[in-house]
Amino acid sequence: MDTRLLTPPMSRTSRLMLLGAWLALVLVGFLAISWMAREEIRRQEAQWESKLELLASSQGRSIGAWVAQRREALANLSGNLSLKLYMTELSATRREDMALEEPAQVIFLRNLIFSTAANNGFGGTETPHVKANIPVTPSGGLMLQAADGTPIVTSRTMPPLAQLPATLQNMERLREPDFQGPFTLPDNRPAVAFRQPVLPVQGNEDAKPIGQLLAVALLDERFYRQLDSTVPAGLTAEGLLVAWDDSHLTYFSPRREAEPTEPLTVKPGESDPATVAAIQQSGHMVSARDYREKPVFAFALPVENAQGWWLVRKIDRAAALGEAIQRARLWQLSYLLGAALVTAAALAMFRHQSALRAKESARHYRQLATRIERQEQLLTLIAETSPVATYILDAEERFRYANRRAAKECGMEREALVGKAFGDVVGAARAEPILRENREALVGHASRSSFEQEVVDGMPIRAVAREHIPLYAIPFGQDDQTQPGVLVLENDVTSLVQSQEKQQRTLSHLVRTVVAIVDKRDPHAAHHSACVSMIAQSVAQIMQLAAPLPETASIAGQLLNLGKILVPEELLTAKTIRDDDREKIRASLQATADLLQGIDFAGPVVETIRQSQECVDGSGPLGLKGDDILVTARIVHVANSFTALISPRAYRAGKSVDEALRIMLEGIDTQFDRAAVAALVTYVESGGGRTALQAHLPQAA
Repeated sequence: MDTRLLTPPMSRTSRLMLLGAWLALVLVGFLAISWMAREEIRRQEAQWESKLELLASSQGRSIGAWVAQRREALANLSGNLSLKLYMTELSATRREDMALEEPAQVIFLRNLIFSTAANNGFGGTETPHVKANIPVTPSGGLMLQAADGTPIVTSRTMPPLAQLPATLQNMERLREPDFQGPFTLPDNRPAVAFRQPVLPVQGNEDAKPIGQLLAVALLDERFYRQLDSTVPAGLTAEGLLVAWDDSHLTYFSPRREAEPTEPLTVKPGESDPATVAAIQQSGHMVSARDYREKPVFAFALPVENAQGWWLVRKIDRAAALGEAIQRARLWQLSYLLGAALVTAAALAMFRHQSALRAKESARHYRQLATRIERQEQLLTLIAETSPVATYILDAEERFRYANRRAAKECGMEREALVGKAFGDVVGAARAEPILRENREALVGHASRSSFEQEVVDGMPIRAVAREHIPLYAIPFGQDDQTQPGVLVLENDVTSLVQSQEKQQRTLSHLVRTVVAIVDKRDPHAAHHSACVSMIAQSVAQIMQLAAPLPETASIAGQLLNLGKILVPEELLTAKTIRDDDREKIRASLQATADLLQGIDFAGPVVETIRQSQECVDGSGPLGLKGDDILVTARIVHVANSFTALISPRAYRAGKSVDEALRIMLEGIDTQFDRAAVAALVTYVESGGGRTALQAHLPQAA
């Protein structure tokens, strides 16, 4: 036996020194783990600062837009030439004459004022006046006043002037637009008020106003809904809308622990130091106690277009950092447990060191070397016979390994590739995207995937899927030196991509053919399917739905009327139609879903068609309601209904685009989804929809 392989016994001094070094190493490791834990908590705090800033900025802009929209509505109304002209005429009419018979100008102005109030949230919808002693609860409204303060037209829900801030009743400041709030109505509901002067028809900005518009809007549940958010922190996240004037803090949004019936005014620092500190350090997250005496993180930003208003986002510190603190404790506990286990193992090894034998060590090493050699041979065989091109590039972007497939694609021998710059071998243009992904993988410490294809005449002629796997401390030579690198796996998927493209084209051609057959049976709806498909896809894109939902909505719109092949042709072209015949046509949509059942589409096309008649209030044939209806089905319902309105039929003429949009808006939250109708209006008014509709339905232009 070679005694050099045996471990010599240690002296007592050596053991004590080794034990001291080990304890020092454990202490240093524990300090390092503690530092990592503190860094993790600081990183978590930085992430929450970004989240709270994003929420405060987004919701602040939403509140500011709410104020700006109503200011703009009043400004547009005050600039209405008819309003100015009629007010000028009314100023010359005697009050006695107006009392005997209501002038036509007042009737026009009343309709204009009521319409503006209803469309911009200034009170509820106006109803015809009933001569009955029924009290009307003020809920915001709109008033048109003459220059002397006399009301000309007032919506029925407008609060009395005496209930409004005194500055708004001061007619001496009539020339200045104003915004006041929040203040409370007699029933303790919070509200805001807007004032806009009305200038003469031919007057400039310096001319004396002939009157003013005074509007009041309630801060109700719909207004506060803009403060809602989906922060993953249970019930500890909160958004507050407050007013701050350097002396008092006024809440006018409901706080989480209660539903206040009126704005709550507090002195600074007494009940919510977190909110006050966040406002004073606007743009930075602060840590303090809130009105519940709980430690929180708070972030505040001023609200645009509303001077003195602040949007404050808060999150309980325990909820925000709970996972990070638990993770830090787990690290420390795991480290101490690991250190204890390693110490125990080391002591056991020292106790049995005298029993170790050189022969057993040598046999163990030989077996290990043989096993490693066999594993290396197996891995080499797998790499060499793999159809996937495999190669490794070092940190200097030079070849360190390439299998047979990779060398063949480079047109060189494997041995000749090693050490050559990747860009020199494959060309700078082809190398750049690959090397860029390699750098991202090394910097991000994570594998990355990339895809490259060449397309000619709409058909891919080459498609490659790559995986970029970062490697660290891997030996690349005989000198045992290590350096980082990236393992690249290239898989030629050209055949698969071409097959998918051909299948997609075949499916699209089949859809167009089937739709053409259906459209020929109903000449009055010849372009209906194409128009529904176009509108549905555009609406889905405006709503920013992820793939493949826009394409799903498009295909469902195209195939929606496939079931009409089961409807008699004379019924489709009839000049008049009975209720039972109309039900047969509606039932064809469900027949479409039954006919297409079993076809493998990329998205939920069949279920979209099946639910396309559902109403968001649950009154549809299947009884589905709200979010229980597929979003694609809600979109197709809107697109199909709008197209049907503007399209002429054998038994009726088509409506104008504007009239159809008005009908769609009236059906929001009953028949139609609010987001889908909003996207439809955006598409028609500013997304090129009118031009596209002229091309698809020229008779509806």
